[in-house]
Amino acid sequence: MTDRLLTTREVCRRLGISIRTLQVLRSNRKIAYLRFGHRSIRFREQAIEEFLQRREKAVNFAGQTQKTQTVQQADEDRKVHLAQAHGCRTSGPIAPKEKQ
Repeated sequence: MTDRLLTTREVCRRLGISIRTLQVLRSNRKIAYLRFGHRSIRFREQAIEEFLQRREKAVNFAGQTQKTQTVQQADEDRKVHLAQAHGCRTSGPIAPKEKQ
């Protein structure tokens, strides 16, 4: 059986996530990918199916769905990355800026 290769956009549509979120998952090694040359990135369909199985939503006792650890970690990693890019500290509560 030949495993189909998916583009970044195809994977984003299938997972219901943004391109940036996929980049975070890729850089945190949560989703396996193949790189051809400098810019061409593809994902094996089987790797995406495995990710979906790991990411299945857990149902708590109240019947509400919760994000799995993988997605929560990707969200947290993105917040830390954005904070560092803007020169903010990444631990503890953020203090309001003082007016000058």
